[in-house]
Amino acid sequence: MGQRFLSASVMAVVLICASSNALAQTNKTQSSSADASAATGQSTGAEPDQNPTFKVNVKLVPVRVVVRDQQGHAVENLKKEDFQVFDKGKPQVISQFAIDDSGNPKSGIGGSSAPRHYVAYVFDDEHLKFANLADVVDTAKRYLQMLPASSEAAVLTTSGKTMLDFTTDRAKFDDALSHIRSAGMPSTTDSNACPDISVYQADMIVNKNDRMAMAAAIQDYTHCFGGAFSGNSSASRASASQGFSMGKSSRNVEQTIRGIAQRILMESEVPGRQSVGLLENVVKAMSHEPGQRTVVFISPGFLLPELQSSYDEIVERAVRAQIVVNTIDARGVYVPGFMDASQSRSGNQYETESDLAVADILSGLAEDTGGVFVHGTNDFLDAFRRTSGTAEYAYVLGFAPQDLKNDGKFHPLRVTLKGKRNVTVQARRGYFAPSKNDNPVEEAKSELKDELFSREELHDLPVELRLEPGKTAEGHPQLKVLAHVDLKHLQFRKVDGQNHNVLTCDYGLFDEKGGYVQGTQKVITLNLKDESLEAHADSGLDIDATFDVKPGRYTVRLVARDEEGQLTSAETGTAIVP
Repeated sequence: MGQRFLSASVMAVVLICASSNALAQTNKTQSSSADASAATGQSTGAEPDQNPTFKVNVKLVPVRVVVRDQQGHAVENLKKEDFQVFDKGKPQVISQFAIDDSGNPKSGIGGSSAPRHYVAYVFDDEHLKFANLADVVDTAKRYLQMLPASSEAAVLTTSGKTMLDFTTDRAKFDDALSHIRSAGMPSTTDSNACPDISVYQADMIVNKNDRMAMAAAIQDYTHCFGGAFSGNSSASRASASQGFSMGKSSRNVEQTIRGIAQRILMESEVPGRQSVGLLENVVKAMSHEPGQRTVVFISPGFLLPELQSSYDEIVERAVRAQIVVNTIDARGVYVPGFMDASQSRSGNQYETESDLAVADILSGLAEDTGGVFVHGTNDFLDAFRRTSGTAEYAYVLGFAPQDLKNDGKFHPLRVTLKGKRNVTVQARRGYFAPSKNDNPVEEAKSELKDELFSREELHDLPVELRLEPGKTAEGHPQLKVLAHVDLKHLQFRKVDGQNHNVLTCDYGLFDEKGGYVQGTQKVITLNLKDESLEAHADSGLDIDATFDVKPGRYTVRLVARDEEGQLTSAETGTAIVP
């Protein structure tokens, strides 16, 4: 396997460069086909630096659903008509429906051998304490030695200090795991700090302006320094050690506590961004892999006060690429809010709520992507066993929200089954509406690129993919790819008496293992007189691309989009070139 993970920072650069190279390849050969020119009678070429001005298209919202019976087994043989999706309580029309049975050992490729399984084990060393980390790493060493031959594993840490690319080499697993150490950033706050404000309580004070959270912190402050807020109070020893003065007024104390809370949030944001950023890059990279793909995130959990949009991006990309994120709460068995009995501070309430809240990202990632969340157990060997695979059957639903505003607001989702009883429905809990984008051209390019490397099938645009293996005049192997467009169902806009539209087709060529080989992009500007459009309505339009290749089996991705109808189609085909 190629080097994909390297380090957290290098991975992001590698992914960006890889995507840029793919687009550079497409732009170098951007042109119109002879078929298009003949059909339109117009000049349809486009310079490499010219891009169509797309109106931003509202994407389908993908929802991965796992339905389990009372024994916990995934339910198969469900149909689109069995499901109901509610967005903010309003029923939606399910326009896309797919069944993912890659987790079923009997599915295989073409009904034969089991598909290749890629599992990325991500250890959150930014948040894991040494004792917890040592337990899960030791167990991971034992478990990874038992991986089946069809599985390739990667070992990564959110700090970026350990990055082992996908491999089946057991010795490399052991070596990589042996180098994992707790990498949490040193903090100015600790368990003996007083007042001891958790990230959760700090978020309640600063971002939610919760008066009860502030009152609890003030009460702890008075407990720390042994008195109420009076100008005559003397606690010079304590105030000197903590940097406080008990001569402060109540208002000044609130300001002091708010300052502490803000500092705590700032400190927590750095490792949080590191962890979320690494997860986001892992999902991006794995979306290019063939076969079954699973991420196992091992973490004690953490809060996401400023990172909700990044979290939603992870879920959105994982669901579209059919990547399952399973999670393990590495704290094992613990008592929420446990505190030494001698420390009877009022913050204990918020310690309890904090312990529960930090696990939300773990339960959410699993629930929203159709995965498994393992918590409240010290049997980490069983936890790794349960999280290293995916459900035998899952369903991916897609719907286009009506009248969706680009306001960035959260939309809660609910998925139910019609007339079904004694089953559990697991699905993503919601999504964020897109924010207003000031550069629709760049957004359109990004959407096309994402679709090219995804597994999603879209059929909104009347486009048919055809593959024709052949040879050049010199006898070298060649693969011709045709995008056949049905003009009768294409939308046009009248411009100077002609029917105008712009078609953009991205072609991606992948080898038998799913590795990207090359790509090209064709931009076709259609300016058709009424009689020309009528004459070619039945025959349609062929937009071709040709690849010089070596003999072998290839997969081709075609992503087509038009400017006027704002519609996208994504088609996949395979061909054997002799």
